Amino acid sequence: MTAINIFDKISELEKGLGRLSEVQKVFLFTDGSVTALLDVLYGKTEIKVLEQKIIKADDKVAQCLQINENDEVNHRIVLIHNNNVPLICAESYTPLERLDENFKKELIASEVAIGRILKMQNIEMRREVLSVSIDNGESVKEIFKNDGLLLNRTYKIINGGKILIWIKEIFSQHIC
Repeated sequence: MTAINIFDKISELEKGLGRLSEVQKVFLFTDGSVTALLDVLYGKTEIKVLEQKIIKADDKVAQCLQINENDEVNHRIVLIHNNNVPLICAESYTPLERLDENFKKELIASEVAIGRILKMQNIEMRREVLSVSIDNGESVKEIFKNDGLLLNRTYKIINGGKILIWIKEIFSQHIC
């Protein structure tokens, strides 16, 4: 999957959803830390790990991460919130063989956002947005207490020319 054209995608989203706010556009297309943006806009955010397990990569995950099928991957679903107001639900896949021990320990053992771990570990990387879209939020209905359409995006974090992490974020209606 290749990077998307931001301006074309904004136009396409606005045709289906109506005008996006500047804040929504920034969150959808930033190539920086979403957690840092949330902290600036809403105050210090917290992470709640909803699910985390080591899995064997199936064909789809292997293709997304450019690894071999059956390689070990950390699969993690987290909720980023502020004062128990849900802001983002994020799902990530991280190939364990590409992590140093300190990063792996932080990722698996703590409730720390990936962006914060990258900063603490002083890892040079870049983010590449792969897609932005609208969906019915079926997977997060109970978390967000929402029956409407929700914005989401997928992106990859690249380090040393290899995909370090693949992430899908679903944005709460509270981000406006």
